[in-house]
Amino acid sequence: MQFEIFGIYGSTLLKNHKLYPSPGNHDYANNSGNKSSRSMPYHQNFTVPQNGEAGGVASNHQNYYSYNVGNIHFLSLDSYGTESDGTSIETSGGSALKTWIDADLAANTSKWIVAYWHHPPYTKRKP
Repeated sequence: MQFEIFGIYGSTLLKNHKLYPSPGNHDYANNSGNKSSRSMPYHQNFTVPQNGEAGGVASNHQNYYSYNVGNIHFLSLDSYGTESDGTSIETSGGSALKTWIDADLAANTSKWIVAYWHHPPYTKRKP
């Protein structure tokens, strides 16, 4: 199934360009809706800089990570899944994601910061 989706890009886009994805509902849905799974196809198809090797603080997590490009610091965040203990990934309280974001931003020295995730920041629902 992944080849059907990404196969057309294999010889050009994915072989010649860096791609920094963030997981979303279709990634989790491919694993029977198990939002805490770490074995979904997303993890088999993408290798992300989770150990701080591209800049930023190591997240040690494939679902959220950071990296630098020039003077821009990027945070790729998971707005859909759950932690390995089954708790929701969120930025409130002492969640692992919130703790990592705080540490990553505190260590950042880049002029610009861009955060992105799967869900749009705004959507207009139909009545």
